[in-house]
Amino acid sequence: MNLRAVIHRGRQAASLASAALALAARLAAPEASRAEDAGAQSPSAPRDASWQDGLRFRVGFEGAPDVAFRGADVSWLRATGRLALEGPVSERWGASVSLDAEWLSPRANADASFLPQTAGGGEALRDLFESNLRIGARRAIRERWTLGGEVYLTTKLEPGAELGHSLKGGTVLALGYQPSEALDLAAGVKLGSRLDQSGVYGWPVLRVHWQATDRLALELHNANLRLAYALRDHIELLGFGTLRADRYRLERREVGALAVQPGTIGVRDATVGVGLRWDANEHLGVAATVGAVVWQRLLVNDAEADRVESRSARGAAPAASLRLQARF
Repeated sequence: MNLRAVIHRGRQAASLASAALALAARLAAPEASRAEDAGAQSPSAPRDASWQDGLRFRVGFEGAPDVAFRGADVSWLRATGRLALEGPVSERWGASVSLDAEWLSPRANADASFLPQTAGGGEALRDLFESNLRIGARRAIRERWTLGGEVYLTTKLEPGAELGHSLKGGTVLALGYQPSEALDLAAGVKLGSRLDQSGVYGWPVLRVHWQATDRLALELHNANLRLAYALRDHIELLGFGTLRADRYRLERREVGALAVQPGTIGVRDATVGVGLRWDANEHLGVAATVGAVVWQRLLVNDAEADRVESRSARGAAPAASLRLQARF
């Protein structure tokens, strides 16, 4: 085999391995895609082909003031951080590891009677924390096909909640296919434990990325849609619609249904918006979005997963986010 053929095969292997690396990372979010993912790296950007280029760090902030519920207006502030490393292990194998952290701070302009089952003589809504550890492996099984798998461990809790009851884990298995340079498809299944200890659940995962034109890219991740239009070099116009579903373990209350055993609170919402992303250079990117929370619901369950409280927002509320991403 001559030198030119060796180089060509090496480039093909690097491309397949890097495509496999991107597969499960985009499919294995613990609950649902985040709103700040609208400012994620452009799908048309080059994918990593070495460990030296595969280290990423990201911080983000998101706020939604005065979401109107019956009995109170709730303002939300969310801060997120992510550290991820990915790269090839061999000609066909790749691996990744990532650590995510999130702080969610809700503030209600009313007394504890807004969500009486969570109050227990104090604030009805308190700060909530989340952390995720993910380890994945992917393999290029043949030309244009990749297989990715990932295991994850998640903790979601209110300060004071029992850590052992706040853990859940699971796995994601997905198959990716790239029929052309413009179209990238992936589908699979996610299996995991529930935070309310009601058994194991299964959830289908789907991702479609379509580079419609040289400037326009569309990405569908389950029920979340993202559009990116290149206005000029290093500047993109973003549009997005996201659904989010999170559940957190609560601290035991002094009174009410959560006094015997701690329950959980669920936060579900839908957000739409637009934004801009600016890549200052190959290592640094900034994204800012504005939009609206068009639907939100709070659900409180007891230790037996029975619903004891529910509130739905009335009307839309403004939302904004800012995110900084560094790539080394």
